[in-house]
Amino acid sequence: MTNRFFLFLKSIAFLFAFIFINCLNPTFIFANSKMLETNCSKALSSTHKNRNNRTEALKAYLGTLLEHQIIGSTELLIFIDDLERGELNNPIQKEKTWISIDALIHWEEIQNYLNHTELDKTSLLEFAKKSLAEKQRITEQREEASEETKDIAQKMEFFPIPSGNLKIVKKKKKAVVLPIQSFEAMSTPVMQKNWVEIMGENPSMFKKGEHSIAVDIHGRPITMQPENPAENITVWSAIVFLNRLSEKQGLKPTFDLSGIEWKSGTAAEDGSLDLESGEIKINAPNGDYYLSEGYRLPTLAEQEYMLQAAGSSECKYYFGNDEDELENHAWYRENSGKRTHPVAQLNPMIINGNGFYDTLGNVREWVWDGDEIHSKAEKKLFSKMKSTYHKIDGGAYFKEFPELFGTIYGQESGLRCLFIGFRPVRTLN
Repeated sequence: MTNRFFLFLKSIAFLFAFIFINCLNPTFIFANSKMLETNCSKALSSTHKNRNNRTEALKAYLGTLLEHQIIGSTELLIFIDDLERGELNNPIQKEKTWISIDALIHWEEIQNYLNHTELDKTSLLEFAKKSLAEKQRITEQREEASEETKDIAQKMEFFPIPSGNLKIVKKKKKAVVLPIQSFEAMSTPVMQKNWVEIMGENPSMFKKGEHSIAVDIHGRPITMQPENPAENITVWSAIVFLNRLSEKQGLKPTFDLSGIEWKSGTAAEDGSLDLESGEIKINAPNGDYYLSEGYRLPTLAEQEYMLQAAGSSECKYYFGNDEDELENHAWYRENSGKRTHPVAQLNPMIINGNGFYDTLGNVREWVWDGDEIHSKAEKKLFSKMKSTYHKIDGGAYFKEFPELFGTIYGQESGLRCLFIGFRPVRTLN
């Protein structure tokens, strides 16, 4: 009796929360699933004349849900177990619909289809087993790469950047002040070791040098300078890395890549991934970049705010105006030997007691903005990409000191260079 009463109360609470939030802003609730729901519903609503086509439609639906992590290995195992006993049940567990709007929407779609459609259970069982095997293969590959690289020095550290205001001064114009909400940022640019651990290859041009090692991954040696920045990476390759990092941490990936066609012969693993057609969506309410759960690239506003030591510095550099001090803070033309160096070797920028390294030198860093500098996009905190260009910001090992700060360039997103890396960030709620 107690358990039934508890479940009754839980259901009532969920119903009231659902109605309340929908009354406040129904778009907010369903925006995150809008494209996914449309694509899936279209697949199941098509009129198929035979059982094979109807079964293929459901398999396509389930494949999309797997890609978006609405269902995972646990749901597949239960689905397989039911099918092996001759039962065809909804792969989304009813209990999950109490806590997930996405699960509720797709549970109803699938249940309605199962109730009114004759399907091939043998074909579905084969599909489910193959899907589970593929998920396990990918997991094992990533775990193997992680195991091989786990003892290589630097780990990925993230520290919070407090909210505040970014002040932008434009020539002969009134200064613009932008509010920045809190986020966390990696203390260094992504290192070669980090890239290899997640992606299994090393595209960096500076993989050989004083600190080179070879690590056996998937039966072949991968050469790297583990603590040097990962570079020679397109922005598209970077966002695939960020999605995989989010998945590894149990977070919903920021970037929805389901509608993208990639150029033939390009791949994220080797840093060459390039866009052929399609549009990247953001997995967040209303597609708001700042409401995403997973790791992402900083916007230009966030990056400049961080370079100003969270808006606290009004000097030319975060450490002051003395250029003689620059060699203690940044790898640039005068001290780099025209090559990258291991991260976190020079003095950090301190924000709330935490150190952020290599912000002025070593490699420039990708940010998530189109080729617009302090325009209308600025008022929106640069939250939407509007072209095939993205910004790169910060200093690099080959630059002279006047260009290390406040110099922003638009870079073709499919281009990769040996002086461009990236630094993951994530919104803090």
